[in-house]
Order: sequence, then C-alpha cells, then structure tokens
Amino acid sequence: MIGPSYAIEVYNHEKTVINVVSSNANIAKQTSLLFKTKYFKCSIETNAIAAEYCAAFKNVMAIACGLTSELNISINTRAIMFTQAVKEIGVIRSLGGRKKDIS
Repeated sequence: MIGPSYAIEVYNHEKTVINVVSSNANIAKQTSLLFKTKYFKCSIETNAIAAEYCAAFKNVMAIACGLTSELNISINTRAIMFTQAVKEIGVIRSLGGRKKDIS
C-alpha cells in the first residue's frame, strides 16, 4: 500500500485515497476491500515499478508544495510548479510508462 496520506488525517476520517499494489490483481482487490470505508478508498495498481516511480515523484512534489506554503510563495508560482509536475508525468510516460499506470 502506497499513497499520499497522513496518519492523523486518516485517523480523523479525512477523505484519503491510496494505492494497493500487487502483480496479482485479485489479491490487490481483496486487500482493497479490507480497508475500504466511506472516507478511505483504495485504487488497485498491478505495475509495482510505475507505482514506485510515481510515489517517489509525489514525495518530491509534496516537499516542494510544503515549502511553497511555508514560505508564503505566491499562488502563481505554485501553479507553475503544478504545471511543471504535469509535464514531468508526461516525461515518465514517454519513458515507457503506460497511461493506466500513471494516473
């Protein structure tokens, strides 16, 4: 299981979506059903390599977003970062990532 979440927010029943990753889609589905609630959702992913790359990319972007927020950087600059992140997802896809794996 990987994904953007903070334990305290899960504990407080904030809406959260994570990925359940397994080469066996059936196992991933069964696992997702164990954790699914009205506020906690699980997406199924069968490509572990793509999931790891995207998780690492997400971590870099999360750090950058946190810095821009803490440093009170303008919304325009944050929008530029977001736009660049979307472009970089395209680069990951061009390196062989399948669209369904990078969503």
